[in-house]
Amino acid sequence: MDKKQYPDTSPVLAFVMSLCIPSSGQYYNKQPLKALAALISFITGIFLLSYVGWLLWVIWSFIAADATLTSLHYRKERRKALKDFF
Repeated sequence: MDKKQYPDTSPVLAFVMSLCIPSSGQYYNKQPLKALAALISFITGIFLLSYVGWLLWVIWSFIAADATLTSLHYRKERRKALKDFF
């Protein structure tokens, strides 16, 4: 691989990047395409996790709302039954 093709990266910059970007060592090893693929994969993973979390929250909200409405319905029915009983 031609050294002039990619600029030299300092070890300090590589360390800082390794804290922020997974597989940024690939960038330090002069493989920027692999580093870009790792960054895209990392960002996609974050978006997928947040989407799945949001979806689970929506499903849980519907379940909780349904349980609350069902509980209120049964409470009204029990009150009617108690009034009729006494």
